[in-house]
Amino acid sequence: MIKAITHHHPVFLKQAYAHSAIVDLVNHERYLSIGDRYIKFDPDKLRFNVMINLTDHQRKVRAFDNIVSAVHCARRVK
Repeated sequence: MIKAITHHHPVFLKQAYAHSAIVDLVNHERYLSIGDRYIKFDPDKLRFNVMINLTDHQRKVRAFDNIVSAVHCARRVK
């Protein structure tokens, strides 16, 4: 399962709960380990960003308009 930072936006909640079998919701970024690939929702653009947690920052890989595409990308990225 791919981790996703929980967001209160209805678009995020609808997709995250509909695909709860492939998404593991996490309350905050501090609960992620170094090297984790995760999804972070951007409410301004309504995009699901695939991120990698590095030692001192996060790196954005790509953005998608649905959570399923973001999960597939997060599984492939290294």
